[in-house]
Formats: sequence, structure tokens, C-alpha cells
Amino acid sequence: MLLTPIAKALAFASRNTARQFSRTVPASNEIFRQFFDDEANFGKSELRPKKRPGRAWTEDELRLKSNSDLHKLWYVCLKERNMLMTMRNAYVEHARSMPNPERIDRVNETMKNIQTVVHERNDAFYRLETGESADPPTRTVTSFMGFTYKKQAEEHLEPPNESNKEYEVPYLDGDAYMMQKLWKEKEFMKERDRKDIENHRKVVTDEMRRFRKGGPRGNTMELNVKQSGIVDRLRTVERYLRDDLSCGLHSCKLCAPLALNNLGSKPNKDENSIVPGNHVLIVDTEVLIRFIDIFDSDLFKNVIITQNVWEYIKQKSVPTYKKLNKFVYEDKDPRFSVFMSEFHHKTFVRQEEGLSDSLRREKVLYVCANYLKDHWAKYNVVPVILCAEDDVLARLKDNYELSFSVKQYVEGMQNAKKRDLLDSMAAYDSSSAGGKIIYENYLSHDEITQGIARGIIKKGTFSVSRENYREAYVLVDPSTMTSWFIQGLNCNRAIDGDVVAVQLLPEEEWTLPEKKVCLRDVEDLEMKADDEAEEETTEEETPKAKRAKFTPIPTAKVVGIMKRNWRPYCGIIMRSQLKNARRHLFCPSDRLIPRTRIETEQVDILESQRIVVSIDQWPRDSRYPLGHYVRALGKIGDREIENEVLLLEHDIPHAPFSDAVMECLPGEDWQPDLQPPRVDPLGCTDIDDALHCRPLDNGFLEVGVHIADVTHFVRSGTAIDEEAASRGTTVYLCDRRIDMLPALLSSNLCSLRGGEERYAFSVIWTMTSDAEILDTKYHKSLICSKAALTYEQAQEFIDDPNL
Repeated sequence: MLLTPIAKALAFASRNTARQFSRTVPASNEIFRQFFDDEANFGKSELRPKKRPGRAWTEDELRLKSNSDLHKLWYVCLKERNMLMTMRNAYVEHARSMPNPERIDRVNETMKNIQTVVHERNDAFYRLETGESADPPTRTVTSFMGFTYKKQAEEHLEPPNESNKEYEVPYLDGDAYMMQKLWKEKEFMKERDRKDIENHRKVVTDEMRRFRKGGPRGNTMELNVKQSGIVDRLRTVERYLRDDLSCGLHSCKLCAPLALNNLGSKPNKDENSIVPGNHVLIVDTEVLIRFIDIFDSDLFKNVIITQNVWEYIKQKSVPTYKKLNKFVYEDKDPRFSVFMSEFHHKTFVRQEEGLSDSLRREKVLYVCANYLKDHWAKYNVVPVILCAEDDVLARLKDNYELSFSVKQYVEGMQNAKKRDLLDSMAAYDSSSAGGKIIYENYLSHDEITQGIARGIIKKGTFSVSRENYREAYVLVDPSTMTSWFIQGLNCNRAIDGDVVAVQLLPEEEWTLPEKKVCLRDVEDLEMKADDEAEEETTEEETPKAKRAKFTPIPTAKVVGIMKRNWRPYCGIIMRSQLKNARRHLFCPSDRLIPRTRIETEQVDILESQRIVVSIDQWPRDSRYPLGHYVRALGKIGDREIENEVLLLEHDIPHAPFSDAVMECLPGEDWQPDLQPPRVDPLGCTDIDDALHCRPLDNGFLEVGVHIADVTHFVRSGTAIDEEAASRGTTVYLCDRRIDMLPALLSSNLCSLRGGEERYAFSVIWTMTSDAEILDTKYHKSLICSKAALTYEQAQEFIDDPNL
């Protein structure tokens, strides 16, 4: 009955040209125009209004249409869906995202609604004429796994690929159907992965051919290709430039509505002789990586970190990134601000051919400085660029006049505290240029990568021996626990914890660990701390008799550093015996860390104190790494200071709980339920368990163990939960403890005190007098401990024959 209108519509369509039907809406075909989206419907089904693709036809709207109109609309939707699916396949083949893929869903929803309305009309007609339902006929189908199910026919014929998605009614039980469903999903995913690999290989081949010719414009293509030519990953990045990004200046009225601006809230006028007026600092990557500790000082005000510098540091220096993130986002320090240079339409710098990444970062600095200089002209604030290298400074000076080295800027400060900052920066001026080369040069990154691919270089973590600091091991194969031995100069400036690249020595150079204990502390007492002439380090050759008697072990040498594990170290300073010397040795508390040479003019003050030092570099001609003084902790031997050293060395968070954590704490009013006793050591404050035992009417015993319910107060994802995860556990020292949770919880609300009501997790056993368990229950509970017993008191109860 309903096929005749379709035939008429198809006959009408055949009279149109092929060009007319190559478009979604033929310009001369008014018969279908009423079925396409009206602008008034744009965004009806979307969160963002007035955006395509509109909405689907509803069943109520379709019920008002004639049968002829319904078949016309079905034809339009079918043609639209075929076009959209063709587009989607084309986008998939080119590894691109299809714009507005929800258009297919809208068309499918419309076709489903048409199906429903047509079925309603057919059903009504058949019931009126024959008294029977017009439900489509069904047939029993047996699957390849032997399952049978009923399949219904569709109201309209569809292309073969689409007809496979007909509605299925399971004939067997749910388990059999689920097994079949999972099997189909597995086969589908295997086929999808195969097609994905095929598409990616084709796309990468095309893109690499395009890149040889100059590459696309307007986007960034990242290609990760293995040496065999097989593609591992392909990612296209499109960058959208904006004109509504804030400059960050507190007094800028143009940017005030865009964001919370803090720069300039602390004036720095007349605080530096080389920049007399109010100014904002724009720093480069090397300044932050080398001298991040000096930015703890309040002498540095109004610092801008450009987005490209931020992203580079995030990749290259994790400790520096963590500290910057703490300044900017955790502490919300008003002295610092991140400027989104990569998305600002005035400061974005395109990656040009022949422009290296480092030169591009420099260009972004002076482009941002020139833009901000014009932007802030009426506010009497100027940007100042700080860099660390002289050659970089020369290039920046050519493009922006107010460019200085960080040392020049610190020397120009009017505050007496600049002396501490100069001490912190002294390490990069103290390398002994022209000295005797002690260590081999590292291989380049490409050489290391190629060596790892060929198997002649291995990567692993450098672990110094606790018995002999001249020896170390590198685990090169965790699956077989294979380690290579490294000794003496072959350690090549690696420090305990570094991820290193190692190369196996020829077998005739293999050796054995020395059978003696060699500690730094003993040797440092025997040597002069002011030994300015670098001690020539020599290796003791293993005697041939020893090699013949004992089988040597695989011995290697460090050929590169993949990742440094440097951190601030606690220790003491060894005063130089040379008069008026500025260079001294720092002795870390951790014996696995080498002595570090620092420069300071405050040795008279620091000699009797525990101090913190950071390592900056380790030149090839220096026996010791070079570092800088960070801060003083306090007097040597003071109990509080020594505890502080322990906490810092073991990276134990011990700062007071923040206000956000304290706001998570609840009140203290609870109701009693069970009343068991608890047993803990004398003086225990965090009482987390209790027990009870009582006879039942049936002659059995009820025994319960109750654990304090901390999760009732510490909800997942809250500030107190994140702080507890960071601390991990409560740390006990000789005279103090570092709580994992605030004392209100650990020593009060989550402590099962005697005579007070508390929440708990409980396990209740029903057992016989011979301790045979009959029943077990787990649940939350409210308990009130009747007694607080020490271990001694509990044992006395057990041993007392009168009880």
C-alpha cells in the first residue's frame, strides 16, 4: 500500500539531472524544501543555541503529515544519511574529526519516528479491515554459534549494510544472548583495530610525502614513526588565536573584565638601579631552571611566565615546574602570572622553517615584550626581559632594549638581601674553565637513541653502593633482574637516582667490587676541604691474578644522563682553610650524594648551621658538582633542626594543615550504640580499634571487632582526602609526630575513646564456646567504648582466675 508513493517519488527524481542530486537541497526542487531545517530550529537539541544541526522531526509533527509527505521525507532522510555516512568515512580515512557528527543521529531519530508513525497507521488499517495486528512478520534465525532468535522485518527496505542492524528479539535466555553479544563485540573491535592501523599507515605515508614538500599551513602535525616505518601515533593540533586574553596587569582597565589580574599590585619603582620605574619581569627558560630558588625572595615582584616557557619547563625540569605550579596555582602568589602567548593573536609566533625551538622561544619573549610595552604605555609600566646566557642577551638586545641578564638585574637591586641571591647564583660562575678534563663527554641524544635501538646501550636507574661510594649498579633488565656494575670514573658524573644510559665495556675490562668499605665521611676527614687544585681521580686496576682467581662481572660505563634526579639537599658546609676564600665544600646528610662545591661570602654565619643546597651542574673538569646555597635551617645539633632535616631528606610533608582541609572537619555530637572495650598502649591518642564479647540467649557468644570509620569524615576528592593521600601515613619522631589527618580526627572523632560515642566499621561473629564460627556479619555502627585498657591491663584480666 505504501510503496506506490515511493515509486512516484523515485520516478519524479529520475527526471532531475545528476548535478541537482549531488547537493543536499536541490535549488529547483521545491517539493522537498519543506522537510529541511528551518533556521528557527537551529540548536533546539543542543546546549549551545543557534548552532547546527537543528533537531529531529517529532512523532507528533509527523502524525500531521499525509502518507505521501511521509514517504517524501523518508527519501530525503535516506539520501541525507547516505551523504553523511560517506562524509564520515572520508574523514576517517584521513584521520580527521567530522564536524557535527550528531547530524547522523538527528537523521536516524527522524527515520525511527517515521517508522513508528507509519506502523501506527498500518496497524489501525489492518485492525479495521481484518481485525488483526499489522506487526511485521518474524522469522527464527540460527546464529553461527547455534543460538536461535526471532528477527522482525522493517517497514521500509534499506541498503544491505543497514539491513543487518534490524531489531532482534532474543529467543534463548539472557546468558546465551550475552555470550553472543560479547563475541560480536570482540570481533567488531578486532576488525576496527585492523582498519585503524590500515588507515593510519595510509595517512602517515601521505602526510610524510606532504611534509617533504613543505607541509600544511595553519596547523601543527605531530608524527611518531618507528624506525621500521610503522606508525605508532598521529595527532593533529589546530591552534585558535584569541583577542580576549588578559595581560595580567592589575591597573589595566582593558583586561580587568577578562580575568583576575594581580601583577603590579606590589609596586617595584626605584627598587632597581637599572630599571628606575615600575616594571614587570619576563623570564626565559634558563633563568627559571637554573635559578628557581632565588624567586622565593620577595625582591622579585611582578614576574610573567610566557606559555611557551611554561610548557618547555614542564617537559624538561619537573622540580622547577612543581615549584612554579605551587607559586602560580596552589599558593596563588600575586607576584607571578602566566601569559597565554601561544593563543594570543598579537604574540603568537609561527614555527618557521630554519627557526629552531630555542630561537622561537627567544622570539616569543621579545614579541611579548614589545606588545606589552605598547599595551601598558599609559600605565607607566614597562616589561623587562631577563635571561641567563650572554649570547642570548645579545640577540634579545637587538630586538628589545630593556633586556638584561639575571645577574645584572640582581646586582642592580637596592636591597641588602641581594647578597643571598648572588650566593645562590654563584655556581654558574665557578666552573674551572681550562682545567684538566676528568670525565668523558656524554653522547648526544640521537646517538643514545640509536644505541638503545641497536641494543648496545641500556637505560636504567643509577644506584650508588652503600658500602663503597665509588661503585654503583644499574638495573638494565627488570624482567631478569640483570644489573651492570660501574666503578670509578666510569660513573661519569651520575648521581644516585639519575636515569642513565650505560654501555657495556669490553670483557677484558670487566672487574669486581672492592671488598672494603669506603665512606665519604671518613675520606672527608682525611682531606682538606679547600683543595682548590682538583684532585686527580684515578682508578685502581684490578690485578690480573685477581681476575684469574675470580670471575669478573659485567662492567659498564655511563655514556649519558636521560633524566636528572636532583633535589635540594640538607647538610653542612666545610670551611675552606684558605684565607678569604669564597669556594667551599658542602657535605650532604645523604651519604650517597657527592660533596658539592658552592660559593658564598657568609661562611662565618653558615659554618655552624644546617643549610640547604641545590646542585646546578657538573662540568667535565670538576671532581665535584657545582651548586648554590638556598637557605639556612638552623643551628647544628638543635633537636628541632635535626628533625626538620629528617623530614626534608625523606620528603615528608609536615606543613600545617591548610584552611581548606580544616573546613572539612565535622562537629562532635554522636549517639551511643554498642559499648565494647578497647585495648591500646599506654598514652595512645589515636585509638582505632575496639572489641566486645557477650553471651546470647541461645547459649552462643557474640564477638565483635570495631575499627574507627575514617571514611565517614574523609570524603573522596575533598581537600582533606588529597592531603591525606599526599602524606600517606602518620610519621613518628622521638619527640613529635606528623599527623596524616588533623588532630580533631586522628586523636578525637576517629579515636575510639572510652565512654564516648564514635562511628566504626564492625565485624560480628556468632560462635560457640569452642570458638567455632557459626555466622559472620559486616556493617557500619555507632559504638561507645566502655573501657580503655592498656596491654598490661588486658593481660591481667586474662590471667586473673577470679574473672
